[in-house]
Amino acid sequence: MQGLYGRLSPRHVVVLADEALGATSAPCLGRVKALGTKAQALAMLGRERAASDTLAELERTFEKLPSDITREKLSALGYPEETLHHVRSYCAMYGAVAGEAAREEALRLYADAVWRGPAQVRLHRAASETDAQEAVAILTALNGTQRSDRFVRQIAMRALESCESRKVAGAAELREALHT
Repeated sequence: MQGLYGRLSPRHVVVLADEALGATSAPCLGRVKALGTKAQALAMLGRERAASDTLAELERTFEKLPSDITREKLSALGYPEETLHHVRSYCAMYGAVAGEAAREEALRLYADAVWRGPAQVRLHRAASETDAQEAVAILTALNGTQRSDRFVRQIAMRALESCESRKVAGAAELREALHT
């Protein structure tokens, strides 16, 4: 997953995810994380059908996970339902699937104490809808440390790319918000 937010290409992320998936076909934490990562990377590559198929496999695998994994929300040892919806929302940002229902469900399930996931999901929406004003509002509501978080910034940059490519009014303000 970290590869999506780092310096790895989406193609390389798919290769790594496939290697991880080759380790076991059993429903487990590693498998759902690899499937989610692969779906996101495929969406980034514009491989909508493959991303959608991978999301379907992710959902089938998620349903078979033990409850101690699906209920764990505070550590890396869990894969709660909001993560499943978050992945679908990310894929929707690249047009691989419809995302509004996934975004709404993720936001509903996120604990009030967390900020990163909800901020990312809201930015997924802003990127999908090329809504520069919404992205600026989301970034402005975050404190400086949260705004500089690489996971949030990467999604905000995707929103900026989307807005700039479509010459959306407000793209300059979004660029400024990212540099503030």
